[in-house]
Amino acid sequence: IFFMVAGKITAKDAAQFDAPQSLAKTAPATHEQSIILDADGSLWLDNKSFGAINTLSQDDWVEVENQLGAAKNIIFKADANLPASLMDPLLKRLRASDTSNIQLAVQAAP
Repeated sequence: IFFMVAGKITAKDAAQFDAPQSLAKTAPATHEQSIILDADGSLWLDNKSFGAINTLSQDDWVEVENQLGAAKNIIFKADANLPASLMDPLLKRLRASDTSNIQLAVQAAP
């Protein structure tokens, strides 16, 4: 007996987050680096947890900056319930990096 299953396989993020909704219909861009800020403020880079963004050490920020500097295309996934003020330290570093394209991940509106 032989079974064949057809479908699309996509990688799942290690962190769970609830993306904000969008009314725009655009195709997802390709990216080199994935950034996730989940509901409790934990920072994830390519599925590696750095812990709560407001408690990162200077060494953690150096590693984050090095990874951001190496990527030209980044997808940023922030939980819809995350206070905007928790994004400030990361956004400051993104603006200072050589990243040329940052995509914000959102959900399609129902």
